[in-house]
Amino acid sequence: MAVGIIILILLFRNVSLNEAYDLLSKINLPLLASSIIFFILSSLAMGFALQSALRATNAAPPMSTTQLANFGGQLLSDVTPAKSGYFATPVLLNQLNNVPIEKGLMSVMSVGALNFFEKAGFSIVALFYFLNRISIHPTMTYALLVGIALLLAGGTALAILVWTNHLSNLLKKLNNLPLIGRAVKRLNSIRTLFANDQTALRKSTKTIVASITASIIFSGISLYLVANALNLNQPAFQDLFFM
Repeated sequence: MAVGIIILILLFRNVSLNEAYDLLSKINLPLLASSIIFFILSSLAMGFALQSALRATNAAPPMSTTQLANFGGQLLSDVTPAKSGYFATPVLLNQLNNVPIEKGLMSVMSVGALNFFEKAGFSIVALFYFLNRISIHPTMTYALLVGIALLLAGGTALAILVWTNHLSNLLKKLNNLPLIGRAVKRLNSIRTLFANDQTALRKSTKTIVASITASIIFSGISLYLVANALNLNQPAFQDLFFM
C-alpha cells in the first residue's frame, strides 16, 4: 500500500489539475458504466475459480456465499502488503457458511498458485511485447524481471504446499524432534487433510485456469473501456491489456 501511495504522489506531481478536470467533465458515462461491469465480472471470475477449488474438496457453499467472501478478501488485499489480505477469505467463508478453515485455505492457496503462474506467464509475454514496441529503460526492465521472478517463486511455493507431499513429509519428520515435536503433532490433522485434498484440487486446475484467464481478459476490457470513456483512443486494446 505504501508503494502504491508513493506512485500516486509521483504521478500527481506531473498532473495538470485543470486538464484532468476538463478530461473528467467530458467522460462518456455509458462507457464508464460498462467498464465497471467488466471490472465486477473480473472479480466474479476469481470467485468462480475459488468455488471450483472448494467444490473439489467437497466444501463448496452456495455460489453467492463464495462470491461475498471473495469480494471481502479482494477488498482486504487492496490495503495489505503483497495482497496478503486475501488470505482472510477462508475466515470469511467459515463465518458465512461454516466452511472448514483448512479447506478454505487449501482452496485459496490452490487458486493463488495458478494465479501467480498465469500472471507471470502473461507478464513475460507483456515484457517482450513492450520491448518490441517502445524504448524501456533498463531499470524498468530489471524491475519487471524481479516482479516476474517473485510471481514464479510465490506460485512455486504455494504449489509445493498444496499439490505435493513435501509439507506432509516435513511435518512427519518434525514429529520426532524433542522440543517442537509435541507442537507439530497438533498439526497432524492439517497434514492429513492436505494429503486427502491434493488429488481433488489438481482435478480442478483446468477450471481454475480458465476462470483466471477470463478474469484477466475482463480486467483488460474494463481498462480499455475506461480509456475510451476518457477519449484516449491512441492505445490499442492489446497495449492496455498487457499494461
